[in-house]
Amino acid sequence: MPAPSRATPARGTGPLLCSTAGQRAGVDACRCRSEVRCNKSSPFGYAMGIVAAVAFSVVLYKVVTSGPVSTALRNIVQQALDGRM
Repeated sequence: MPAPSRATPARGTGPLLCSTAGQRAGVDACRCRSEVRCNKSSPFGYAMGIVAAVAFSVVLYKVVTSGPVSTALRNIVQQALDGRM
């Protein structure tokens, strides 16, 4: 394995140690060499994103399946199917 090379750290991340194989592959193969945290998302951040996406999906589902919106969508589809070509 080739010797790691120094990379320029992102602001506030501290010194990084990157493998040249990771650099050649175009992937972020950097690891923090110090106790300073890298700019990576935590599992909590991913979980909050998933919760927000599910909540948005539920609200959107409720709106689309409500009476007036459902009727309007049904009418739009019916008009499209009845159209002449």
